Amino acid sequence: MKYNNIIFLGLCLGLTTYSALSADSVIKISGRVLDYGCTVSSDSLNFTVDLQKKQCQTISNDR
Repeated sequence: MKYNNIIFLGLCLGLTTYSALSADSVIKISGRVLDYGCTVSSDSLNFTVDLQKKQCQTISNDR
Protein backbone atom coordinates (compact mmCIF):
# COMPACT_ATOMS: atom_id res chain seq x y z
CA MET A 1 0.00 0.00 0.00
CA LYS A 2 2.81 2.43 0.82
CA TYR A 3 4.38 1.91 -2.60
CA ASN A 4 1.10 2.68 -4.37
CA ASN A 5 0.83 5.99 -2.49
CA ILE A 6 4.42 6.88 -3.35
CA ILE A 7 3.88 6.03 -7.02
CA PHE A 8 0.65 8.06 -7.10
CA LEU A 9 2.37 11.04 -5.48
CA GLY A 10 5.25 10.81 -7.96
CA LEU A 11 2.85 10.74 -10.92
CA CYS A 12 0.97 13.77 -9.59
CA LEU A 13 4.18 15.74 -9.15
CA GLY A 14 5.39 14.70 -12.61
CA LEU A 15 2.17 15.86 -14.27
CA THR A 16 2.30 19.17 -12.41
CA THR A 17 5.82 19.83 -13.66
CA TYR A 18 4.88 18.83 -17.21
CA SER A 19 1.97 21.29 -17.34
CA ALA A 20 4.24 24.10 -16.14
CA LEU A 21 6.71 23.41 -18.94
CA SER A 22 4.06 23.40 -21.66
CA ALA A 23 3.06 27.05 -21.42
CA ASP A 24 2.33 28.77 -24.74
CA SER A 25 4.50 31.57 -26.05
CA VAL A 26 4.19 34.00 -28.92
CA ILE A 27 7.15 35.58 -30.68
CA LYS A 28 6.32 38.27 -33.22
CA ILE A 29 8.95 39.17 -35.79
CA SER A 30 8.48 41.99 -38.26
CA GLY A 31 10.82 43.95 -40.44
CA ARG A 32 12.01 44.77 -43.94
CA VAL A 33 14.38 43.01 -46.29
CA LEU A 34 17.04 45.57 -47.16
CA ASP A 35 19.29 43.34 -49.25
CA TYR A 36 18.52 40.89 -52.01
CA GLY A 37 15.71 38.50 -51.25
CA CYS A 38 15.95 34.75 -51.50
CA THR A 39 14.04 32.02 -53.29
CA VAL A 40 12.67 29.05 -51.37
CA SER A 41 11.80 25.90 -53.26
CA SER A 42 8.38 24.43 -52.54
CA ASP A 43 10.08 21.01 -52.46
CA SER A 44 12.04 22.02 -49.34
CA LEU A 45 10.16 20.93 -46.25
CA ASN A 46 12.96 21.62 -43.78
CA PHE A 47 15.41 24.48 -44.05
CA THR A 48 17.28 26.86 -41.77
CA VAL A 49 16.96 30.64 -41.88
CA ASP A 50 19.87 32.60 -40.40
CA LEU A 51 18.42 35.71 -38.72
CA GLN A 52 21.90 36.91 -37.73
CA LYS A 53 22.69 38.58 -34.42
CA LYS A 54 21.60 42.13 -33.70
CA GLN A 55 21.70 44.04 -30.41
CA CYS A 56 18.47 45.33 -28.88
CA GLN A 57 19.84 48.90 -28.92
CA THR A 58 20.38 48.73 -32.66
CA ILE A 59 16.85 47.45 -33.28
CA SER A 60 15.21 50.19 -31.18
CA ASN A 61 17.37 52.89 -32.85
CA ASP A 62 16.36 51.76 -36.36
CA ARG A 63 12.73 52.84 -35.91
